[in-house]
Amino acid sequence: MNVFGWVNTLLGSSQMVRTVHHFTMYYLMIFAVVHMYMVFREDIMSQETVVGTMISGVRSFKAGAKIEKV
Repeated sequence: MNVFGWVNTLLGSSQMVRTVHHFTMYYLMIFAVVHMYMVFREDIMSQETVVGTMISGVRSFKAGAKIEKV
């Protein structure tokens, strides 16, 4: 209570702190699942291998991809 007692004062009660904590946890869990879905979907739909690049560090392209020089 010495370190985080101000949180109870800010939110009103320990029950409100618990409620906010649970909603934040659920939000982060849903965000993580949706984010992973979008990453894998982008990897499948695009011509780049984004996920494979993050894992191996080697950039490769799928067959038939147009490679633009910068």
